[in-house]
Amino acid sequence: MDFNNVRLEAKAGIYRDGKIICRNFYLPDGEMKTLGYNSAGEYRFEVSAAELIEITQGEMAVKMPGEATFTNHGSGGVIKVPAGTVFDAIVRKYVDYICSYPNE
Repeated sequence: MDFNNVRLEAKAGIYRDGKIICRNFYLPDGEMKTLGYNSAGEYRFEVSAAELIEITQGEMAVKMPGEATFTNHGSGGVIKVPAGTVFDAIVRKYVDYICSYPNE
């Protein structure tokens, strides 16, 4: 996946002692996307806006509210997260992803 003519925020968002690193970029039409990288770990995420997570490398297992088990998502996988969701994730080695913020 390639993006042309974008504006990139140089300063990364670094979270959880450096285990999560994110950089925002903006498409010519103003749409924001985030490039993210998570190191190995177990995480709980709270999202306010809807997110579409596209895995580019690595793997992440996700358990959404109401689900009994984790579902593994590898390279090429897509995770749809509704607005206002709290979900759990397990990263065994690493995961590299692109996050979009679709309107619900």
